Amino acid sequence: MERLYLLKKNRFKNVDEFDRFRLQMMEQIGELSKVILDRLLDRTIVRTFSKFQVVVHLGNRRVVEIHALEGLPQVPLTLIFDEPQTLLELFVYLGHSDYDLTYDLKDEMASLIAHFTPELMKVNQHLIAEKFSELMLTPYAANVLELMFDISDTIGSTKTPQTLIGCFLPECNQMRFLLRNLTYHQHPVCKHTLNALRNAQLELNRLRENYPELYQFLKPSHILALKWGMLFHDVGKIDPQTKHQISGTAIASNALERLGYDDPEMTNLVSLLIVHHMTVVQLSKTSAYFDQALQSFFEIADRNLVNVILLYLCNISDYSAVSESNARDTRNLRNFFDETYRVFAEMRTSNQEGDPIDFILTYLDQKKIDLVTDTRIDLLINRSLQYDLEKAIFEPLKSIHSEELKALNNSKDELNELWRALKLGSLDAEGRDKVTDKLIRKIKQAISETSLKHLTANYNSVISWFFAALPNRFLLGTPPGILSANLQMFQRLDRPAIVSVQANARGRLTGLLIYVHDQPRIHSKVAYALSLKRLNIESGKMNRIVFAGEKVAYCYFLKISVRERGEMIFPREMENSILNNPPPELKIQPQDFVYNTRMQLEYLDDDQKGYVISQETSEKFHDFPVWLGNEPETEQFSRIPEENQRVKITVTDAPLVYFKIIYAFERVGIKIQQAVITTIGHQVIDTFYIKPSDLEKLRLSDFEEYLKQSLMSPSEI
Repeated sequence: MERLYLLKKNRFKNVDEFDRFRLQMMEQIGELSKVILDRLLDRTIVRTFSKFQVVVHLGNRRVVEIHALEGLPQVPLTLIFDEPQTLLELFVYLGHSDYDLTYDLKDEMASLIAHFTPELMKVNQHLIAEKFSELMLTPYAANVLELMFDISDTIGSTKTPQTLIGCFLPECNQMRFLLRNLTYHQHPVCKHTLNALRNAQLELNRLRENYPELYQFLKPSHILALKWGMLFHDVGKIDPQTKHQISGTAIASNALERLGYDDPEMTNLVSLLIVHHMTVVQLSKTSAYFDQALQSFFEIADRNLVNVILLYLCNISDYSAVSESNARDTRNLRNFFDETYRVFAEMRTSNQEGDPIDFILTYLDQKKIDLVTDTRIDLLINRSLQYDLEKAIFEPLKSIHSEELKALNNSKDELNELWRALKLGSLDAEGRDKVTDKLIRKIKQAISETSLKHLTANYNSVISWFFAALPNRFLLGTPPGILSANLQMFQRLDRPAIVSVQANARGRLTGLLIYVHDQPRIHSKVAYALSLKRLNIESGKMNRIVFAGEKVAYCYFLKISVRERGEMIFPREMENSILNNPPPELKIQPQDFVYNTRMQLEYLDDDQKGYVISQETSEKFHDFPVWLGNEPETEQFSRIPEENQRVKITVTDAPLVYFKIIYAFERVGIKIQQAVITTIGHQVIDTFYIKPSDLEKLRLSDFEEYLKQSLMSPSEI
């Protein structure tokens, strides 16, 4: 281009002269533009609010003066900001504009700390909550909160620092310059928290730009919960004696309630983010298969797409705020979310008529079908270890599907090699799982699902029952080998109680499968047996099964933790405890309400998620089924949608909470059809499905008042 210009014009002798002139003009124009802009910005503007005016210097981007409204006498800041919500009005403006305050104004505002007393805050709490929500939703909320941290009294040697934000959230005073886990964290807790909150806004902007299909599902209430979750995600560190992910939920719930928030849905979502603010990072680094990590992610998020998005935003915002090295090392987490989005896109494409937000259920349904197939193959592998591959698979397949037998013969040598490795029994647990998985993949490539059903026909009924009756949260989080082992434990359903203990690789108790026949107070018996063993329910699901002979049973899956290190849990012992230890009557001591248990009771409409497991067969049964596996059987069980009313109970965790809730239902004669149990930190959220005809009976009873009293009482049993 330069040579073309020189050929056309005679102004410059060569390219060097032309470049000198061009670059000099560019530099001078840039300097002139900067001078003009500085002079334009070297002025102040006035912004008027409901009770005050501010003077802003555009060049410095600072508020330099704060006055009473024009025409009114000028008074100190304590009189201008006589109400907390008036001050928050200023901070909302700063959150939108990213303006700062001058140092003199910050010093002057420190006088407000003594003015904003807890009594004044309580009087105005609902207006404060409204304005604080506006502030948190602004793009520069983190900068404003940092400003509120900076406005403080001088830190003494013997007292907690008093900050302006501490007037609204006293817990934040203890976060000021608090040092924790210095081998990992680069900044004090308050600085790290503000950086994480700042990152959350950046990640929201990135989500809107890169994933607009996902961003559209986020409402202002979701973004508000995300930002509160980021502010409180490390607040539990103010108590070094506790696990901060757990204690933080109780601190955050109390702080939000004191501030004026009364939305339990938002509080529960904030608690979820606090408890799992590191979980997705761990899942993204796991050596397990992506599908297993993704299923765990979906279960943590309660199969809710919005929760999936918020948990990712929370995790990456916190992780990148820990240190500069972490900020540069987010590839695993971003790739994990990219894969999650890819699954969403595939499910949306294959099911364009359905609601895109329900893609998780579609995905998990498909994974469950694959898991049934893998479990059937694992049963075949176990059978082959008793005989050999020829008798267990090759010979039966010859009469079922000769073409598939040819395909299987092509990889016969590799199959035999893998089978011998299992047969020798010299592999450790990890090696055995890897070899088994390879064997399953090879067999799955050659044999169709129809042929597999014929090969495992003697298990058809128990497989049908097992995958219909047991909750998906257990099935989808468990490898085929463990599923096939548990499946064979549930072949004699005439036993009044069956318990299967689940443990992790280190042998630590993680869960229980419980099958029980319907009988008076059966749910109380289960809850009481758990209490006797000092087991804490972290989450769980209970399903109801109706057999062909109208016999009824219940199936539980409970994720549990042991409250105190104690003796081992034996299945037979738990079964005997359920059957032979009748729960005693609760003895409420109304004079000793020692537990500050906040309870919320909600009566909700049917969510179309309730179902009953039903046996469909032309044969007439008068007892519970027993499957010995000696002859081919048919698939008889399925989940039938059932219309129910929901009773949702949200309480603070305390000893015997689940037992007390179940006891209250049984006391008024209400039979629970299905139950979903969730514990998030210190918050227990239980949803019970009852018959529509029982709802009015429940409303007219003293259920709510009795439950409140029993939860607040120390209650001896």
